Amino acid sequence: MNIDTEQEDIEPCSPVAGPATFNGRLDLASYSYSPKLAAKSSPNSLPARRITRTTEPTPILSTPKKRKLTSLTPSPSPRKKANFPSSYAPPSTYAHLPELRDILAPNLLCVFIGLNPGVTTATTGHAYAHPSNLFWKLLHSSHLTPRRCHPSEDGCLPRLFGLGNTNIVARPTRNGSELSKAEMDASVQTLEGKIRLWRPEAVCVVGKSVWESIWRVRHGRAIGKGGFGYG
Repeated sequence: MNIDTEQEDIEPCSPVAGPATFNGRLDLASYSYSPKLAAKSSPNSLPARRITRTTEPTPILSTPKKRKLTSLTPSPSPRKKANFPSSYAPPSTYAHLPELRDILAPNLLCVFIGLNPGVTTATTGHAYAHPSNLFWKLLHSSHLTPRRCHPSEDGCLPRLFGLGNTNIVARPTRNGSELSKAEMDASVQTLEGKIRLWRPEAVCVVGKSVWESIWRVRHGRAIGKGGFGYG
């Protein structure tokens, strides 16, 4: 049995004119994402929240202040001026000032022996007249006078209280450092003559330097350590 096969005439593919395209067959716009379409298509979707940005102020960065470094080393304290003792002043320096008169009389209870008159004492003519001198205050606190006397009353001491006053050196100076030891020692003999003349019951040496001078003349040497005591 002969089977005749009929072959269909297949036309060969004609070449495509121009590049391939989806024009007319594919709508790309329907496949693109759109927020509005997505919101409509999903009923359970929440409405889109509008996010508002708040502009915060830009912080101002301040430069920290530099701290002062405190030195651990203490600052040096100001130096105090040293009070240097005055040097010897010859008698001509205060020759314009008068000497202070002695206050002596017979039958005195006590005679006070000072070093020498100061400038204020010589100017006023009264013993221990400088305001900073404590002689009259201590005289009263020792119960030798019933009241505190004024320097101008020094001439009344023998009559009122049986007290007297003299000095180892007669000439005045600004302070005791302007006297020399030799000058003081030379005056000891004159001082002893006054005491022998008036013969008081007691004498009171006012000042350590006065006693040191008397000691040097009597013993021919200076007072040793511990050989002097205030009484």
